Amino acid sequence: MRDKELKKYAAGIYNQSEKGKVVRRRAVKKYHLSEKGKAARKRYRQSEKGKIHKKEQDKRYGQSEKGKIIHQMINKNHQHLKRASGIRITVEMWRDICERFGWRCAYCGIHEEVLYTLYGQRLTMDHVIPLSKGGQHIVENIVPACGSCNSKKGTKMIKGEKNRRI
Repeated sequence: MRDKELKKYAAGIYNQSEKGKVVRRRAVKKYHLSEKGKAARKRYRQSEKGKIHKKEQDKRYGQSEKGKIIHQMINKNHQHLKRASGIRITVEMWRDICERFGWRCAYCGIHEEVLYTLYGQRLTMDHVIPLSKGGQHIVENIVPACGSCNSKKGTKMIKGEKNRRI
């Protein structure tokens, strides 16, 4: 029993040394790059615990100085791309787009009245082809989307009509 305790103590001291930290980092990196490590990370990310951890991590990053700066830069770039198109979507144009979709989210189909009653939110403009991928800020490229679907879609382009309710 005494030998096990000494080994644990010695390992603890070694792991705290600079050389021990370097060796440990290399071993962890090697594991993460292995197929076994990749599979374990994938299982963790798909678990409830992993999803909660990711949300907490994203929230902390968004509240950090670096996260705030990055968010501002992205927002400024998005506004610049909209202005660069030279076209302004008027309230009347937006209403026409919403009426064409029956005042429903183009992706999940929730009605704006329900959305407002439940969450206090309105439909948002979503660019089918994102501005960051070369899409334009024109009526033909804009659909109404609830905030949830708009943020899930992000800068992805939806292929085909399978995920759009038109």
